[in-house]
Amino acid sequence: MRHKWMRTLAIVLGAMLALPLAGSAAQDLDLTKDCSLTVSSKGEETVALLAEANVVVDLYKVADATEKSGVDAYGFQVLPDYGSLVIGEDMNKDTWKSLAQEAAGIALGVNPGTQPRLPIVTGAPLGKDIMDTDGSEALTPGLYLLIARGSDIADYVTTTTNEEGSVSIVTTARSREYTIRFSPELVAIPSKEADENGVISSANPGDWIYDLTVFLKPEIEERDGSLEIIKDLLTYEDSHDAIFVFQVEAVLDGELVYSDVVTMNFSAPGEQRTLIEGIPVGAVVTVTEVYSGAGYTLVAGPDGPVTITADSVASVTFTNDYDYSENEGHGITNNFTYDLENGEWIWVQE
Repeated sequence: MRHKWMRTLAIVLGAMLALPLAGSAAQDLDLTKDCSLTVSSKGEETVALLAEANVVVDLYKVADATEKSGVDAYGFQVLPDYGSLVIGEDMNKDTWKSLAQEAAGIALGVNPGTQPRLPIVTGAPLGKDIMDTDGSEALTPGLYLLIARGSDIADYVTTTTNEEGSVSIVTTARSREYTIRFSPELVAIPSKEADENGVISSANPGDWIYDLTVFLKPEIEERDGSLEIIKDLLTYEDSHDAIFVFQVEAVLDGELVYSDVVTMNFSAPGEQRTLIEGIPVGAVVTVTEVYSGAGYTLVAGPDGPVTITADSVASVTFTNDYDYSENEGHGITNNFTYDLENGEWIWVQE
């Protein structure tokens, strides 16, 4: 039985929205100023992981910023390509999230009857002013859609379904051991510092921020790989079936992440293959033939453990031959369960 696990990386969540609410500030809003945007991540481990996964960002402009008379705040004028979007006066976290999904559906051509829109910046690296990517002019105030993705993945757009059955657009990147998923985000520039509760509003105190840095919020999950056990039986004694049993154990970072037994039953000479899926990438797998069948001898086996990768199926080969001892064979299935309370594996034979 497989012991599934997932690493959690500490990620500082960056503010992605500036809500257009009325308020006062130490410095009055100036919508004629140039703006800049830097997309980054926090934590050495996260930075290294996103670099390994070749994460870049695409930026789409969704709406222009418009002045609001008599208040130190701004509203939005949706651009023609995104004309179906409705930006209300009283937006909360959930409505902004839904709006980001709608905008991504248009920008990425996911929605029925739509074609992908061209981003204003394509493939910007993390940690630098996004406009330095192609030497373009500075950003103008407005609402932008941020799409993070793996630069080496053609089919980076996919969907996920939560426990309630709600489907969301996500984009992906992949490192050697992990699949990384990003939700589309809306970024309003200029912005304000978040308050003590992490809420960003134009009513917050302090100056307007025209040079904004935001932090990605990825979901990170281990990638799985596969192992194939190949059994080659050279000679078959036809008085009874030939049964072979294999113990399969996978270890990753010193932890047992997979343990199971596999049985193969032959009624003729030849080759059989059994595919095992769902073993974490990077795990080192040892396969042992624990029962070679009565009357059969193992004449060749694998050189040693194999390492699971994401891009190919690892394999081990065992070759057996009849030894003319004329013993009958009986199959035994070993079931393994993990006792969470005592932290140990329990072995039961059937």
